[in-house]
Amino acid sequence: MKTLFLLLTFFLVCENYAQTEVEAEKNFQKIKKIISSENDFGKLKSKLDSVKLTFKDQKNNFVDSYLNRSIDFGFNHNRIRVQFDMWQYQIDLITKNESIYLKSLKTEYFKKYSFENLNKNALKD
Repeated sequence: MKTLFLLLTFFLVCENYAQTEVEAEKNFQKIKKIISSENDFGKLKSKLDSVKLTFKDQKNNFVDSYLNRSIDFGFNHNRIRVQFDMWQYQIDLITKNESIYLKSLKTEYFKKYSFENLNKNALKD
């Protein structure tokens, strides 16, 4: 009886973990699609805000720009924290005059999901 109980508990825990990872990856792919297609900081933030509105729980989902520091030669490091369905994602951007030159997306919970993109065409300007 104890063995059956342990097996059932183990099965339920593993199934729940797999389901949560699927949800985290689904949200990661949504964010990745947005940041890979947008090269303007203001538009990127507004698109992330519009995605936030598609979730049922508006109180616990947020898009927060909490870091904007000057690096050098007019470039800025911007960091946006996004939380969708209790999963947090961090977006790091290198910008100059609202143009995005370097993008990075990662999640704290599942380290295997990450995305980085260097906009080489924008650097030529």
